Amino acid sequence: MIKSKSITPELRGLTLIIVTGAWLAGILLAYWIPLSSLLLLIVAIVALLCLIFFWSNVQARLFMLITLGLLLGAWRYTVASPPGDAHAISASIGIGTLELRGNVSDEPKLEGKIRVLLVAVNAISKNGGASWQNAHGLVEVEALGSAVEDPYGANYGDNVELRGKLQAPLPNATPDIFASMVFPRISVRGAGGNPVIAALYHLRITLAAVISRSLPQPEAALLTAILLGLRTPALKPLTAAFNNTGTAHLIVPSGFKVTILGGLILAGTSWLHT
Repeated sequence: MIKSKSITPELRGLTLIIVTGAWLAGILLAYWIPLSSLLLLIVAIVALLCLIFFWSNVQARLFMLITLGLLLGAWRYTVASPPGDAHAISASIGIGTLELRGNVSDEPKLEGKIRVLLVAVNAISKNGGASWQNAHGLVEVEALGSAVEDPYGANYGDNVELRGKLQAPLPNATPDIFASMVFPRISVRGAGGNPVIAALYHLRITLAAVISRSLPQPEAALLTAILLGLRTPALKPLTAAFNNTGTAHLIVPSGFKVTILGGLILAGTSWLHT
């Protein structure tokens, strides 16, 4: 008499991959189907208790890990998604003139004669500044200007107050940007940010100014982009040529440049460890 054996897949070495896949599946599920974050959290706690109770059973443990990953992925998307967050700045798009407070979280970018600021919002006023409520989210702000570092404008780390109308993110905005403002009134309320990063940004601008005084354009803009990763308006006519030839990585910050810089630093300090 031949005994039949049940075949069970060997998944012990793939547990982390399976749970990660369940996490991603949970994010997709919450994207497609609106779910309550509180309900997901409660069910996830129940799944965690069941996981502890059935830990000795291999198959039940794997099933509960998958379930827990699915629920936590959906819960994380629900609490982080702007539509489910009443304090997200995107909830105030299109309701008229507002006042925002926040800080410039990145170095300004130049697009022609426009400075693009990335502002991390922490407060909002809907009544002309009479009262303020907590808010959060990144806002992309367009302002007039032709210099990355403007001594009379907002720069990295500055605490700013904006007055204008919130709009939807710009077409080329990244997913972490919740809204945009075009030519708002900007008031600098004080300095802030990481002083080390601010010093490095300032050093980069100083080096770019030295290069622009030493070479003609567009050679100066090209060297500035390659050496410092800073794109200036004078480089714009050459951008299409770099894109068409597949060499755009030369004029943007990339891992290739970081590797070269690390090699130069290692070679220059080799005497310290020989």
